[in-house]
Amino acid sequence: MIQLNLVEKRKIFLILFFAAMLVSAPMSAQVTIGSGNPPSDVSLLHLDASKLQRGLHNARLTTTQRNGIVNDSSLPEVKVAARGLMIFNITNYCFEYWDGTRWVSLCMGDEMDPCAGFDNIKTEFPLGATIADLTVAARQAGGTGHVEWFATATGGAPLPANTPLVNNTEYFAANCLNATDRKPVKVNIIN
Repeated sequence: MIQLNLVEKRKIFLILFFAAMLVSAPMSAQVTIGSGNPPSDVSLLHLDASKLQRGLHNARLTTTQRNGIVNDSSLPEVKVAARGLMIFNITNYCFEYWDGTRWVSLCMGDEMDPCAGFDNIKTEFPLGATIADLTVAARQAGGTGHVEWFATATGGAPLPANTPLVNNTEYFAANCLNATDRKPVKVNIIN
């Protein structure tokens, strides 16, 4: 029979104890947040806010901040690692996710071009019209999504939606998918 000293016996006991814990403990990576209810079999994470009246608040980023995470010029391994990354874009007020090659808007789907149809955009507006009205006209012309309007072709800060339109002023949209659509829209205010 092998004689073990007290230290060796403790080591063996601890090894057997932890081995038994690993074998007997159910292995689960499923988590429920917000209640003691277990998640469904298909859920990795379950947010139960039924009693709390709360929701999930995704990361809120501007388009510029979003592009700082991953963009067309990012390294291939970064693009792959970021697949499925979701944010709430506070520039265009849409949920967006990175599909591995580009950001896809959940508001507009795969084709989010706010400037599509600019050849047919309405340019006459009533007194008191705002940038928001110009965006509506862009959507009616065939655009989809939020247009970033600027007062000059060089950009600057986007104009807020409540900015009043000024007669005989050219407004530029900087976030068009097609560069040829970035021509100015000259506004005519009518009474």
